[in-house]
Order: sequence, then structure tokens, then C-alpha cells
Amino acid sequence: MNKLHIGSGTVYLCDWINIDIPSDTTYLAHERPDLVAKYISTELDYYSRHKEKSFANFTAGPKLIETVCDRYGTFQNIPARANSINKILSRQVFEHFDINGAIAALKEAHRVLMPGGELTIDVPDLIESIIQYGNTRDNFYIRHITGPKKKGSWGFHCMSYDKSELINLCESNGYLFYKDEDNIHSYPAISLTFLKR
Repeated sequence: MNKLHIGSGTVYLCDWINIDIPSDTTYLAHERPDLVAKYISTELDYYSRHKEKSFANFTAGPKLIETVCDRYGTFQNIPARANSINKILSRQVFEHFDINGAIAALKEAHRVLMPGGELTIDVPDLIESIIQYGNTRDNFYIRHITGPKKKGSWGFHCMSYDKSELINLCESNGYLFYKDEDNIHSYPAISLTFLKR
């Protein structure tokens, strides 16, 4: 396998190497096959194990639960050799980095990706979230922009993006915008794929 799913959380993707940060509630797949079975999913049906979740679940706020991954790592320290990875996928992670962290993450992803390799970044949509808050006055959209405080310091969102800002950041750091991806979430999000130059 040479596809990395960084920040896997409660989505364990088949045929990908799932990577997450070590914590008291994060386990390696060989330690907890029960969590693999609970969270296993595919790229085409990413949230297959979360079908019962509704928008009301998200507005109730985050919960701290057990998660599973194949390897421990971070976007700033990806456990892979240089030029060895075809694809990197990361959903709802990149917004947790400040600008220096985001640039460091892009450089580290650039290191491990093969020439022409794909980087897909999925982040909250700042503009649409503001519009939805204006329309609904639902505080969920404020939390969607600022991050879930209940998850501790790493839950905060340090950056907010619109499409052009994310493209400019990535293209300034060794990538070429390739395509828009569908928003698979029930809340506003931007998902873009870039190619390593």
C-alpha cells in the first residue's frame, strides 16, 4: 500500500495506511481488531460506519472515543520514505495547523509523495459556514469555524480557508491544483486535490 490516510480518527480506510497521533484513546490496528471492524470503510463510502449520524449529532458536539490506526504519525512527521507515496488523503485535519504548521505539513507531504502524487485536503468551508450561521443562527457553524473546544487544545481550528486561499497556499509550496472533490459531509466543507510538482 502506498496511500496514506492522515488523521484517520474513526474512519479506518481499507487499502490505505491509516495514520493518527498517539493518545490514550488511539490504538494500533493489530492491538484492537474490534475497532478496525467497527470503523472499517472504503474510499467510495467514507462514512459508511457513520450512517446513523445526522446533523443533530454534530450540533450536539464532539465526543472523546476510542480510535484506531495502522501507524502513529503526524503531518509534520509522516512515517514514510521520500518519494514513496502515491496518494495522501486528509479530511478535517489541516485547519488545526497555524500557517507555519500548514507550510511544514505541505513540505513533509511533498517529501513523501512521488512526483505527480496526489494530496487531497478537506477543510471546513469558511464562507459557506458564515452564510449558514447568518441564515440559521445555529452555533454549530461558529464551532465549525473555530473548532471543537471539548477535544482540548488540539481541537481548535487555527486557520480558516476558502477555496482560493487553500489553492494559493498549496501552489506556493510545491503543488499544482488538480480538481475539486465532492463535499461528502453534512456541513460546509472544501475538498481539493493537488499534484506534487
